[in-house]
Amino acid sequence: MTTPPPAPRDDVPTYAGERVKAFADAVVAIAMTLLILPLMESIADVAASDLSAAQLLFARMLGVRESRR
Repeated sequence: MTTPPPAPRDDVPTYAGERVKAFADAVVAIAMTLLILPLMESIADVAASDLSAAQLLFARMLGVRESRR
């Protein structure tokens, strides 16, 4: 006959919920970092351009080349 598994002890804390929450937080933090990296490159382009940040990003979304005035 096999022995039954030991009963859970009340004096030992379980951290399963906390571990899942910490993992989800880490995944979200990595995703946000990967989303912001392309915008960091745009900051230098905006500084070198005579366009506003909104105009430059809108032109990039449309695939239009930057025009100097």
